[in-house]
Formats: sequence, structure tokens, C-alpha cells
Amino acid sequence: MARAWTRRRDAAAIAAVEAHRDSLACAILDIVMPIVNGVDAAYAIQATAPGLPIVLMSGAIPEAYMDRISRLRLAGMLAKPFSFATLRDLLRHATGDAVALEKEDRYEPQP
Repeated sequence: MARAWTRRRDAAAIAAVEAHRDSLACAILDIVMPIVNGVDAAYAIQATAPGLPIVLMSGAIPEAYMDRISRLRLAGMLAKPFSFATLRDLLRHATGDAVALEKEDRYEPQP
């Protein structure tokens, strides 16, 4: 059973899934994020959108998270730094080719 969610419900990753769960193909979370770490966010997202593939990424995974990560249903893990090709291939696998990235695709942060 997933543990109860007790932190701020307005954490960006969780709020985005709650607002847009029907139009998302995958959630990519860094393990180190402000307000809520990626592992806690992944548990909350799996409770909200159980079929949404989740990918965790990190430059180094803290030992304290290893047991909790092993209990998640993850679509994959990315070790930083990673190449565009690695990200593209993992997203294609995680989403059943629903996501097609081109080399020119760029992330534009929203204000």
C-alpha cells in the first residue's frame, strides 16, 4: 500500500500530473527536486495515475532511497549525464513509441 501523501500537494510534478494526466505520455523526475524529492513524487504520481510510465534520473542515487526505488513500478532510470539518444530510446520504450523526439526538440521552461 502506498504511504499517505503528507507533503505540499502543490509540488510541480504532482500538480502537473493531476491537471494533465489524460494527455501525458510519461513523467520524468529527477530524484533531487525542490519541495518533494523524485521518489516521493513518483509514489504520489503512481497513486494518481497508475498507468503513467515514470522515469527517474539522477547523477547519484542516495543509498537511503534505494529500497523505496526498488518498490516503484518504473519505466526506467537515467544516469546523468545521458545522451539525447539514450533519452529518446528510453522514452520510445517506456511509451510504446508514443513519444517521438527529434534532435531539434528543445525544452522551453514555462514562466
